[in-house]
Parts: sequence; structure tokens; C-alpha cells
Amino acid sequence: MNMDSLPFIYEEGMTDFDNRIVYYESSRGCPYRCSYCLSSIDKTVRYRSLPFVFREIQFFLDEEVPQVKFIDRTFNSNKERTEAIWNYILEHDTGKTNFHFEIAAELIDKEEIEILRKMRPGAIKLEIGVQTTNQDTLLAVNRPSSIRKISKVVEELSATHTLHIHLDLIAGLPYEGYRSFRNSFNDVYALAPTQLQLGFLKVLKGAPIEEDCEKFAIVRSEDAPYEVLSTRWLRFDELCHLKNMEEMVDIFYNSHQFTHTLKLLEKAFETPFDMFSAMADYYKEKNYFIKTPARFRRYEIMLDFSEEKTTLYEEEVREALTLDYYLREEPKSRPDFVKEPPQKGRIDTSQRDPLTGNFLLVE
Repeated sequence: MNMDSLPFIYEEGMTDFDNRIVYYESSRGCPYRCSYCLSSIDKTVRYRSLPFVFREIQFFLDEEVPQVKFIDRTFNSNKERTEAIWNYILEHDTGKTNFHFEIAAELIDKEEIEILRKMRPGAIKLEIGVQTTNQDTLLAVNRPSSIRKISKVVEELSATHTLHIHLDLIAGLPYEGYRSFRNSFNDVYALAPTQLQLGFLKVLKGAPIEEDCEKFAIVRSEDAPYEVLSTRWLRFDELCHLKNMEEMVDIFYNSHQFTHTLKLLEKAFETPFDMFSAMADYYKEKNYFIKTPARFRRYEIMLDFSEEKTTLYEEEVREALTLDYYLREEPKSRPDFVKEPPQKGRIDTSQRDPLTGNFLLVE
């Protein structure tokens, strides 16, 4: 089907855009052939013409939609088109709408980075599917890529200080056991993304990897979304533990509630993966996965975890938690665990970091 023949499904006068993510499709297909993705069976990439895309982006800007998520599988598969769309957003930005793109980092060049560097902080969110840093795994799923180049590009994108960088990992891929996934996690964590997502292989019906289930001893759920339960390299109990770790990463890293405390806690463990693994064990031990603690309670849990599972100096951890607490929250009273705020800086509650949502710490 010609992409230009597809109707634009949003209408003028719609009033339900507040606090919503709008999904928008400007292309179909993908130049890559990843065996776990249904887009790999579409042999072409088809694009909606730029005049249509510009007009529809302008609609989102005029309607002050909070976030527009492009669902194009590899948005930057065409350099000229990518630059044209990003330049349009740069020139017409109203300060209200941010745009989310899924990109292949290895395709980004200096000209595109320079456009992104000019963007308003928080205007652009980039999702990059690293998936794994195990080269044997990448080859097995038909996704050869240069991890070194991806890392270099991510570092350059992060250096702009204007972009939300979202990096993905997939657990349960062929040739990736628990220790290999630990390495992949630590490699990606070292890039300090704004958000780190731990995903799990889904053996979708019709995807090429479905034919390799017997070869790789992949056991999957028979119910949607057909998620992996075990492989030749990864046991069911290990996958369950990684599921618990996924929740720890979301709560303690992706929330940006514990930025300073995590940096301190990392010193007590061999690697960041081991830190989150210990947190997952602690949550399970205390039954917190069932009795979900409130957001404020997490600060106290972090202090308890440090006291019970590390040899860090308690006062140092308490100081880091205090700083994180006041950068994130707007408390009306001082909790028992909180010390007096550090004197090295002042927390400006009138300004928030557009990438993390935390208050700004000013000298």
C-alpha cells in the first residue's frame, strides 16, 4: 500500500491529547533483518511523503501534544529524510511537544548529531536497540553491528546534554547465558543512558526465530506475547531473577530518584549488574515484590539495604539519599532519615531538569 494513501487518524478539535502519547507512523518496513522481529519479513521500506509528514507534525505542534512517538522501526534509515524531519522540528518547535524516535545508532553521522545538538533540551527522545554486546548472539539473530561504533555515537549524543537516550537490552537471545547478559548489561550501563530497558525475547508467530526454537532449545509461553521461558543458555530461574532485576532498574535507575545514591552504592559491588542483582534478592527476601512500597518508602529501603548488604559508611549513604530526596520531592516536612541538606549547593525548586524531572542543584 502506498503510504500516502493512508488516512491521518487524528482530527482537529480532539480534546483528549492531555497526558497522552500519540503514536505516528511515517514509514513501514526495516532495512535490517533481525530474526526476532516481524518487520524482518517485509523486504522493503516505504515512506510517507515529506509534505504529508510536515503537515501532520505541524498538527501535533499546534495541538500541543505532549509526546509524539514515531513507530517507524528504524527512523533514520534514510539520511536525507531524517535530517529534513529533524530540521522541521527544530525550526517549528513550540516548546510543548517532544518527539520519540527509534534509531540505529551506527547510522548516525556528525551532521545529524549537530542538528540534534541544537534542539531544545527534552524535545527529542532517542531509543536505541543495543539488545546485546555478545557478537555471537548478534550474528545468530542476523543483526551484525559494531558495538564500538554504537558506544561512540551514544557518547556523542549524550554529550549534547539535550537528548533523552533510551537503550534497550533483550534477555533470552541465542548464545547469551546469564554471565554473558551480565556483561551486556554492564557495557550498556556504562554508557549512562537516561533510561535502560531490560526486555525479554518474544518469539512472535511468523518471525524467523520461531523456526529456530528447537535449534536453540527455546521454550516460550504459548500465550501472547509469547515470551521466552528458557533457552539452552539461560535457565527459567535465571530469567525470573532478571525479571526482578528489571523492576529494580525501573524503580531505582529509570526513575532518577536515586542518582547520587546509586553512584555511591556501586562502589560496594564488583559491577552495576551485581548491585541490581543484590537489590532484587533483597526485595524478594523482604517480600517487597508483593507488598509494593510507596515511593517515599523506597528511600528508607535503600538505606536499610545499604546497612544490611554493604559495608558503606552509613552517614555517607544518608547524605546521598538526602540530596536525592530533595532534588526529586517537594516535602512539607523532613523525614526521619533525612539529614540537613549539603551546604555545597542550593536546590532550585523553581526549575527541573527536562531529561530527568529532578530539581536543579545550583552552586
